[in-house]
Amino acid sequence: MIYGVITEESISKLLIAGIIPGVLSMALFAVLVVLWAKIRPAHAPRGESFSRRERLASLKDVIGILLLFICVTGGIYSGLFTPTEAGAVGAFIILIMALAMKRLNKQIFKEIVLETLRVVSSIFLIVLGAYIFIQFLSLTRLPVNFAEWVIGLHVNRIIIIIGTVAVYLILGCFLDALGLILLTVPFISTAISGLGFDLIWFGVIVVKLVEIGLLTPPVGIQAYVLKGVAPELSLRQIFSGFIPFFLVDIFCVIGLLIAFPQIATFLTTFM
Repeated sequence: MIYGVITEESISKLLIAGIIPGVLSMALFAVLVVLWAKIRPAHAPRGESFSRRERLASLKDVIGILLLFICVTGGIYSGLFTPTEAGAVGAFIILIMALAMKRLNKQIFKEIVLETLRVVSSIFLIVLGAYIFIQFLSLTRLPVNFAEWVIGLHVNRIIIIIGTVAVYLILGCFLDALGLILLTVPFISTAISGLGFDLIWFGVIVVKLVEIGLLTPPVGIQAYVLKGVAPELSLRQIFSGFIPFFLVDIFCVIGLLIAFPQIATFLTTFM
């Protein structure tokens, strides 16, 4: 959404564009886990076996999540409501579900409202800061000058995209996700657009690269989150465990999304 605000691209298209790359990443991760389990069986011992009836019965716990996903994503995709309205619809559905399951009382509702106010206030400040930053850059013409310099390099467009990926991977080692997007997208997006690339497609790549940046040391926020959940693991073990998934994500970005942009843009053509 922040990328959409900065580039003034359709947020609904950006959300839809991320579906196939997301499913693709999930499938590649699943293949990686299966192969790793076959190579190192000790790392993935067999769990308890369940009958088909028990497995089907367990699905009742995810029906609510599936319903929420269908309503929100389906509503955006079909054009029934905007992404902003989809958030309100999703919140209303969850409220009804919580009341139906008797998991909501006055105290919990009060905490939810206060937490929502804190989160929304933070988001508004971030978006406001992004708009001010964009206006500043527009006055200085820095993005335009940068785009003209990049276009004037007279090298293959794909080389520039690969160079951009390398820059994001390096910056991801030191900057958090939000800071990385706010500082780079106003410059990079102007150059990418000038080279004739689809900014919706590029937005999916940027988000993937920002996610990868959350894994790379020394910042590696995700690693510290996992350390808090599993304190018995050392940071060295955690970062070592990230490596195979890091390589799979790099393959997904460079090997597939860049080679086949239709992966990200296919669904948006039906909107």
